Amino acid sequence: MKTISLEELKVYEKYIYNRARDIEIAKYNYHFNNGEREDVAMALSIYQNRDGGFGHGLEPDSLNPYSSPLQTAEALKILKHVGYDASNLDDMAEYIVNRALHYIFYYCVKDGKVNPNVPSNNDFPHASWLEYSENFFDTWRYNPTAVLVAMTLHFTKENDKYYKKAYELVPTIIESFINETKENVDKHYLVNLIELYDVITTKEIFKEYHESLKENINKRIDDLMTKDETKWPNYSSNLPLELIQLDVFLNTEERKELVEKHLDYLLDSRNANGLFEVTWSWGNDYEEFELQKIKWVGLLLVNNLIFFKKYNRIIK
Repeated sequence: MKTISLEELKVYEKYIYNRARDIEIAKYNYHFNNGEREDVAMALSIYQNRDGGFGHGLEPDSLNPYSSPLQTAEALKILKHVGYDASNLDDMAEYIVNRALHYIFYYCVKDGKVNPNVPSNNDFPHASWLEYSENFFDTWRYNPTAVLVAMTLHFTKENDKYYKKAYELVPTIIESFINETKENVDKHYLVNLIELYDVITTKEIFKEYHESLKENINKRIDDLMTKDETKWPNYSSNLPLELIQLDVFLNTEERKELVEKHLDYLLDSRNANGLFEVTWSWGNDYEEFELQKIKWVGLLLVNNLIFFKKYNRIIK
């Protein structure tokens, strides 16, 4: 089993402190140095706009400073993944969440769906897949609608107006996913439904959907996962840790073995400097991608270190 030593971790820590963004530094400190989740919220707040949405390249593949639903979904997931929920929001996190939910339900939800992108995306450097289009649903389906609904339920209580609005959308989202064809479910859409499954099972709501949703998520994981390790270097591959985001889906020996192989693969794939390469391109001529790759390197490093910690690959 390949591992990272404590000495290697200290080298990575120095790199993160010197080269990564404040949001990655705060996440790293939370997971590795007993840092406060409030520091994550503070670092996240600089990406929030007056309308409550998030922009400014929080997700580095778009340099649009204005708010978009996709960037806002990423912000709320960051808060959830450092342990915030409806019961423990401090003043900063509560301020961020309330404004973000206002943005989602005042500006974004139309006919029970959310376009992930906004017209102003096209005015700033961005990846080709973040180009704005009115006809988004055939490509994006309920991504990021499902995760925005999940985050709303996660961060609010039953008497909250946004909770009620989100609650109404859940059955349609789940039933659409369950009845979806294999060809229309990609890994990003699937991860949205995994987040929704996590929230509704944790909050013990919509119990009538728990088993059917779990069954269909399992089916789509099997459909999508690239099991041939020789194909893993291809960006189009769907790697185990990208899909198995909850332990409840680490439910077969084959999946457990693939996750361990994926962890080994990540450690083997580091470059000469011990860092993780950006394996994709924007599919256009924007030169700004080269600068954004530097931000992605820090983001990938912190996210992968969190994986290594979870699966006991860091030896103290």
